[in-house]
Amino acid sequence: MLRLSSYLIASALAFGALGQMLFNNVPDSLTDGARQLILHDTTIFRVVSINESYLERKYKVVMLSDPLNDGYDIYLAQNDYRNVEHAKVEVKSALGEKIDSYKLKDFNDVSTKGFSIADDSRILYQHVTHNSFPYSIEVSYKVSYTGSMFYPVWDPQSEFVGVKSSVFIVEAQNPGDFRHKSFNTTPQKSQDGKRITWNVSNLPPIRYEYYSRNSEDYGPVVYTAPNKFQMDNIEGDMSSWGSFGDWIVSLNEGKDDIGPDVLQEVLNQIPDGASDLEKTKIVYNYLQKNTRYVSIQLGIGGWQPFNASFVHEKKFGDCKALSYYTKTLLAEVGVPSFYTLINAGKYASKTDPDFPMSKFNHAILTVPIESDTVWLECTSQTNPFGYLGTFISDRDALLISDGNSKIIHTKTYSLDESSEVTKYDINFGEEGSTSVSMEKAYSGLMIEKNRFDDVALKSKKEQVDWFVDTNDWSSIELDSIKIISPSNEGVPKGRLEARFQLRNAFRKGGKRLFFSLKNFLDSDELIVDKEVVKNYPFEMRYNLSRTDSLVIQLPNGYHVENSTKPIEYNSDFGSVKMNFQYVDNQMVVVRELNVLKGKFNPSKYEAFQKFVMTVKKTESKQLVLVNKT
Repeated sequence: MLRLSSYLIASALAFGALGQMLFNNVPDSLTDGARQLILHDTTIFRVVSINESYLERKYKVVMLSDPLNDGYDIYLAQNDYRNVEHAKVEVKSALGEKIDSYKLKDFNDVSTKGFSIADDSRILYQHVTHNSFPYSIEVSYKVSYTGSMFYPVWDPQSEFVGVKSSVFIVEAQNPGDFRHKSFNTTPQKSQDGKRITWNVSNLPPIRYEYYSRNSEDYGPVVYTAPNKFQMDNIEGDMSSWGSFGDWIVSLNEGKDDIGPDVLQEVLNQIPDGASDLEKTKIVYNYLQKNTRYVSIQLGIGGWQPFNASFVHEKKFGDCKALSYYTKTLLAEVGVPSFYTLINAGKYASKTDPDFPMSKFNHAILTVPIESDTVWLECTSQTNPFGYLGTFISDRDALLISDGNSKIIHTKTYSLDESSEVTKYDINFGEEGSTSVSMEKAYSGLMIEKNRFDDVALKSKKEQVDWFVDTNDWSSIELDSIKIISPSNEGVPKGRLEARFQLRNAFRKGGKRLFFSLKNFLDSDELIVDKEVVKNYPFEMRYNLSRTDSLVIQLPNGYHVENSTKPIEYNSDFGSVKMNFQYVDNQMVVVRELNVLKGKFNPSKYEAFQKFVMTVKKTESKQLVLVNKT
């Protein structure tokens, strides 16, 4: 008892001291709901010349809680153009007593090579953890840059982090050396324009919300970029997308070094009178059959493709090399195309047409054909011809053309081009068994649902396992399954057919059968959020359309007892319609759901949730069948 009392007194004293030492003048709003509190954070970026710059950062963070037991990680990137000169970390207790300290030599040094065949990037990291809260971590480091293609992005806040004070300073002898764009913060310039400061304070912790992914919607963000820059002693101009594109053109010059004799095997596949579209399909098919993707990120190789002759000989390349190789092949068969830089990934950050900066992570090929345009993803051996998917569709990209590089927008898939149409034939059996025949047609982006496009290429056993695992049916007995792979076109179409038996698909009570539709309807892209007050803009990234038809053979003597009134709801976010029809002892249920892409003001979130709830209401519908014989 005495030992416990001593512990409680010591803890109270420690927290009291911490309140004086660390929480002085800290509003409660900064710690309410926070796991970390940044007391102060100063980042200074100094531009010395086109080939020399430095970044220094010093900050102090208080660890308030760690519910996931993740501790705290400090990550510092390093490569041939970025060198970490020094780093220091001090960990202190609630009373300010030193717990641990680390210098640069103590950091873990790991390669980011991963699946790359070559990559000069490394990560220096230090993991910090302590079992008594709160405790503080003081971090300082300095990074020197050779070259100037990449300038820093300042994003001072993350989830569950309160910020007492954070400062970002850019110093440059020539103010015209760099550009900046600010969100939710205002820059302050010195009289001579050589020093620009962004200063924020008293930021309450944020919580990431559903459908909201853009950092600049949540809080202060500053992007910086050079005008004139240098990469591996190669100078360029980033003041406009056109001038940046010209630099890419210069990097690619001379890479199309495949002679006509080497290309003869491709030319032999082109029939007389073939259209540009037919030629492009043949070349793309040749690419997929004869090359594979590897990542190569050494030095300027992160931006410059290998020669087309290298790819042809080695049969591999990264996205840049494969795209430029395909461009070379198309040129030889008389089809013009354009090397194109893009931010790939389903939720990749968007390209700002008004602020040129080097943030692309992928290269593709743009092929203007007659009245249409085809985009080729050259890294995939299985991608349907011209299909962009959620990986590169509906976003801005930089088309590279000598003297005429420009921002373009890739294909947006409409509702008709991103659909899933399913028909179920359902027969009730004895003792709770139900026989189901299903036909499902996928189109466009919906071929990616539950990885259908990948599974279509797997073995029969893997397809069976996938079908059972991805459907929320208990006690399923699969009789047969047939998967037709997505077609080889820009809007691919695939098909799934299955027959199976379900146990407990309906519940029996006296003379009644209770049949829930939720086993056959879903809208997993739509989330019911109990917090209907939205603080930030929200976005539906893609259009999608779903039509589900249930043809239910009613058992002899049974009739539908409960109400089957139609449901119809239209909104700015989409629409849902549900109809019931009794025909020849069959109940036919049809649910049509359309979800529209768009970005919306937070004031519309309550209306959006009403739409979502209406959709979920159709899925919770239950048919009550009664035997009146």
